[in-house]
Amino acid sequence: VSGSSSLAVSGGTLALATFDQSVAAVRVTGGTVSGTTAVLTSGSAFDLRAGTVGVGLAGGVGANKTTTGTVVLSGTAANTYTGPTTVSA
Repeated sequence: VSGSSSLAVSGGTLALATFDQSVAAVRVTGGTVSGTTAVLTSGSAFDLRAGTVGVGLAGGVGANKTTTGTVVLSGTAANTYTGPTTVSA
């Protein structure tokens, strides 16, 4: 995935394994982002609506949870994003 691309996960599994990935934006509306030690870096706030994120989230951005869907953060890689975490649903 190109670093200037946006990543949208709405079903199924995006398996990053041990590969770090940097993208312009991340939206998870369902499905799973998985990885063992992978780190996903976003250039804009993580848009987490529903699904499971099993990789570390990174970047100088925040994470927003804006729907009634369930989001599960799991995995062994630490989340190191530095912005606010906002839950408004």
